[in-house]
Amino acid sequence: MKIVASRAALLVALAACGAGCSNTGHMSDEKAAPRAGAESGSMASRDNAPASAPAESRSPAAPVGETRPESAAGISYQVPADWPSTEAASSMRAAQYAIPSTGGGEAGELALFFFGAGQGGDVNANIERWIAQMEPSEGKAAAEAKRERHRVGDVTISTVRLDGNYSGSMMPGMGGGVEKPGYRMWAAVVEGEGGPWFFKAVGPEKTIEDAEASLDALVDSVKPAP
Repeated sequence: MKIVASRAALLVALAACGAGCSNTGHMSDEKAAPRAGAESGSMASRDNAPASAPAESRSPAAPVGETRPESAAGISYQVPADWPSTEAASSMRAAQYAIPSTGGGEAGELALFFFGAGQGGDVNANIERWIAQMEPSEGKAAAEAKRERHRVGDVTISTVRLDGNYSGSMMPGMGGGVEKPGYRMWAAVVEGEGGPWFFKAVGPEKTIEDAEASLDALVDSVKPAP
């Protein structure tokens, strides 16, 4: 009887691992990271969207002002004409752009990450990890992360935006970055043939807030590079 019980327990354990022990590959930033939320039970309270929100088809967002075509990592997209291309801060960045300041402070930054077809990790795991890089501003309650998911043509786009103190680290308390107070993060995972691609913009709150319509239009314009 003990042998039978042991074998049954082993089968249950293997089934549980099969459901939750998948390899997510690279993460969409410069450093590998543990699963977001593994050390913090407060993560879900900052996220206002279900993990499997349906992707509703819609027309692409209209660009704001003049744009120019750019291409990287097998895709093309439209970038605001006044966002200069800058030198990538790491080899994991396929492209990088400066977002001009609109609040009198420092400029924002947009980076495109690509790790190869089918690589980069699960969409929700990446979004949760991005959320973990933002701490509530002093004296303010934790803001909810605003998540959206939609389809434009053949691509599915999942976005998240959140205000707070940007640490640049993988998880709260882990270090690895210089804290930037009063920041906003806007980030997106673009899924399509040959993808996924990861876009992440950070900067002073007003600068990124003013750039969000352009950021939305940029990811909605993603197409296979000619």
